[in-house]
Amino acid sequence: DEDEVVYKAIIASVFIDDNDVEKETKYPVLVWAKSLEEATNRIIGYMKEGLSDMSLHSITKTKIVEII
Repeated sequence: DEDEVVYKAIIASVFIDDNDVEKETKYPVLVWAKSLEEATNRIIGYMKEGLSDMSLHSITKTKIVEII
């Protein structure tokens, strides 16, 4: 959609390793949305589909116009 911009979210996934130590892995996810609120809701929906304990650390608007 022409009105949508790209937002970059940083998601943290928490898991317990083989030594019973809690580990956190952070990774970026790009989402197209018309507003910050819509982008946040899409990311929250994405995190609900995951099998591990995830949290949203940050979300920012990018300067990405399109991906070819």
